[in-house]
Amino acid sequence: MISGIDGPDGARYITFVKIRPLRAIRTLGNHWRRRHLRFTLPESVYFFTLHKCASVLMRNTVLAKVRGLEMRDYASEVYEGLRDPGREGEYEPRGYVYGPLRVSTDVNQQASDELVNLTSPEFVRDRISLIMVRDPRDLLVSAFYSGAYSHSYSPVPEVRAEQEARRERMQALGLDAYALQLAPQQLLDFERLEQVRAHCRRVTVLRYRDLVERFDEFADALEAVLPLKRGVRRQLYEQSRPREEEDLMAHRRSGKVGGFRGKLQPDTIEALNTTLRPVLQSFGFEE
Repeated sequence: MISGIDGPDGARYITFVKIRPLRAIRTLGNHWRRRHLRFTLPESVYFFTLHKCASVLMRNTVLAKVRGLEMRDYASEVYEGLRDPGREGEYEPRGYVYGPLRVSTDVNQQASDELVNLTSPEFVRDRISLIMVRDPRDLLVSAFYSGAYSHSYSPVPEVRAEQEARRERMQALGLDAYALQLAPQQLLDFERLEQVRAHCRRVTVLRYRDLVERFDEFADALEAVLPLKRGVRRQLYEQSRPREEEDLMAHRRSGKVGGFRGKLQPDTIEALNTTLRPVLQSFGFEE
């Protein structure tokens, strides 16, 4: 077996070859195969969702581990400063799973605008899509605690500045006022997902509630669209279990279904039920 050694420049070497060039060669080889053998690859799949809908969990545990499909997450590339926000994504008909495509409003408005355009009837008509949703009231609570306290800052200075300003505004508002203020926007975000469901050639809706409470049904529906690598289903189950105790400073604060009932005032919940009733009825969420 050839063992690696650490060179004076901090890079890892195998005999006289750096690991990083070898990795680049493999990447180029994969790109060549996808370009020249693309007609033998599975159709691309588009994973639409919203912020705070277990999208990071699904990205790292599922989308990155699909047999025959390579994940492309343009929004994360923009957020991490690896991609120009003004550069539009390229969408191939075969060989990729695109997402998470979070069509809710984000601090990086340029990235959000492109994602919103992907929900148009003209774009989704001939696509295969997955839509993952969560109770909008739980989304509002989770978004508040994330934006006001726990979400990490982007390395992109312009994005970080907006994040910091938004954090101050959210803390000044408080949870209930924030939820009431953002509910109309939440309604619009779900309408974009409804548009995908109405016009996409083949679409499957996944609910966060089912991930937690009816895992086998959720996983069966997921695997009917995305062929997962060995062990992914078990990993998804283990990592999607809610916390026993809430951690306000963690990215995954709680994960419990219906947690909004213990966080929002009764009058706030009643007002949200009125505003969000079309969404609650359409996706089967209880009032």
